[in-house]
Amino acid sequence: MAGSSTIGNASNAAKLPMLLAEYSQYGSADDRLSSDELKATVSGLLVAGTDTTRNQFANMHQTFIEHPAEWTLLRSRVDLAPNAVEEAIRWLPM
Repeated sequence: MAGSSTIGNASNAAKLPMLLAEYSQYGSADDRLSSDELKATVSGLLVAGTDTTRNQFANMHQTFIEHPAEWTLLRSRVDLAPNAVEEAIRWLPM
């Protein structure tokens, strides 16, 4: 359904500075992350998240290349897409 996803919407993007500010306050005063450490941590999490997504996406495409009948079925039955993604992740996990 168009517009129903909360990923990447403006409301969530506006919350990011608040989330980072809260994250930077965890721990005792002498044990908190510096600004540079916080930036490095967030960068690492973003890279890790994009690597996993990209690699799983490639694995899913490889699975459909190896099983063209399943790709044909999915093209004719788009309603199966959510289940196909779950199955592709189960079939060839990272």
